[in-house]
Amino acid sequence: MKIRLLPICFFAVIYTFFACKEDDVPVITGDIKGFVSLIDCYGFSSQDKSGIQVQLSNETIFMEELADAEGRYLFEDLPFGNYRIHLIKENYIERKLDFQFNHVGGDVPTMTHQTMNQIPEFWFGIDSLAYNGSYKLNIYLQAYEVIKPFASNISPPINYIHCFFSQSPNVSAENFDNSFFKSLPDFSPSNLYNIYWVWYGGWYNFLNDYTGTIYCRVYPQTFYDEMWFPNTSDPHEVRPETLGKPSEVFAFTLDEITRDF
Repeated sequence: MKIRLLPICFFAVIYTFFACKEDDVPVITGDIKGFVSLIDCYGFSSQDKSGIQVQLSNETIFMEELADAEGRYLFEDLPFGNYRIHLIKENYIERKLDFQFNHVGGDVPTMTHQTMNQIPEFWFGIDSLAYNGSYKLNIYLQAYEVIKPFASNISPPINYIHCFFSQSPNVSAENFDNSFFKSLPDFSPSNLYNIYWVWYGGWYNFLNDYTGTIYCRVYPQTFYDEMWFPNTSDPHEVRPETLGKPSEVFAFTLDEITRDF
């Protein structure tokens, strides 16, 4: 009888030992240190990085703090696991795309580095338009508050002009029939810029459907790498959080601007 009971007692002791060991495993914690770079709408690095709201979270934890004037932040004694960072600053594109990373904990802090791009401060007025009736629309823009060219020593933000068209005089980024975007030309302090839309084979020329008065408004627009348009096939995608100050509404008819090239 004792011989039969011995294995049972032995396995019960082993089970109890490992069960206790598993319950006693300490949670590994450690610090997360981060740094945020600010890139202005010309591609230059901003020196004052104060006012950046940093939110850190996962399935069970949510914490937030302000980065200091040098863009640094610190979250202490966090258990190991996967975390996300969300960045918010006035006049900068909110980083809604999650920065996801693994935090192992321990004595060595987890280091992170993120970048935010400024919403364009400059804006444009529409000076005039020209349209050849089939494939090319030229929009001549007057630039305002453009004081310097894009930076050449660092990778600048990706800047565009986004043009919105409607038969409603209230045309805007929220109220439009059609739109197109165009990358900015070589930026310089000059005041007049010419952007144009060319209809390549298979592209839909929506202006041919318009009759009467057409209303147009343009916005400067900036993107960081994860939001760059080639990642999407939708040429009308707006992403309003990336738009700068709009121009005034420009009214025209196709008969007024059509001319021979």
